[in-house]
Amino acid sequence: MSDVGQPDMPREEVERVPPPVQIAVWSAWALGICLLVFGFIGFLISNAIGNGVGGGAFVLGLIVAGAAYITGRGSRAGRAFIGLSAAVVAVVGVIYAFKGPGSAVIPSLVIAALSAGTFALLYLSTSAKEFYARR
Repeated sequence: MSDVGQPDMPREEVERVPPPVQIAVWSAWALGICLLVFGFIGFLISNAIGNGVGGGAFVLGLIVAGAAYITGRGSRAGRAFIGLSAAVVAVVGVIYAFKGPGSAVIPSLVIAALSAGTFALLYLSTSAKEFYARR
């Protein structure tokens, strides 16, 4: 039996994205948007943050947002891009929090925590591993 408006399809073929993967995709979108905003601020407004840092954050935000889009569709390549980007951003965020200007401590730590959480949801949860193993 099918629901109204739904095609007849066996339940095995209808695969839903597990909650940890969906939350990771949402947090990757949030990470991408934060990087875009902080990069824009760093590039145009703040003299304390160099243009190289602002431009780099902006480009990385574009990459993460693009990877979030394709990861939400079940792409292993998107998962790899998000995983690599999140790991790099988490490490660089912690380093920049202590090496950068004082005004960058809180934003850097927020970005680092968001990155670490995204990485953990995509690579450490059992349901995420199973979901991408079937792809």
